[in-house]
Amino acid sequence: MTSAALSLLGAPRLFRAANAFDLDREIRRGFPAESLVRFKRDAGFSYEEIAALLDLSAKTIERAIARRTRLSRGASDRLYRVARVLALCEQVLEDRKHALEWLRRPQYGLGGRVPAELLGTEAGSREIELLLERIEHGFLA
Repeated sequence: MTSAALSLLGAPRLFRAANAFDLDREIRRGFPAESLVRFKRDAGFSYEEIAALLDLSAKTIERAIARRTRLSRGASDRLYRVARVLALCEQVLEDRKHALEWLRRPQYGLGGRVPAELLGTEAGSREIELLLERIEHGFLA
């Protein structure tokens, strides 16, 4: 799943992360802003949605992309978290389109909450992951 998440962010073309320590180094260094462009294209989120998930302004994202700078450590960590959850969702539901639709609809297993709205925090993301694991193992979701 980590390789699927990294692919959503442009690895290995934009950065290299062969193991967890490499990934930690890249997050601390900050992903290249082009990772946002790649993620937007592949994940189907708008820049406004991505800005909200990363706790950044749309202007900050536009500036980073235009100047080809790196994201902050915090933004990179949050972007990896969102990509990791999307990759898990795609793995469990076996289709990216279905996964993206699932993320945007209220889910019974999340108390009627919309998963995409929970992705902005570690706690919310963890609940999504737990629900997806239950779905994968055939438990009532």
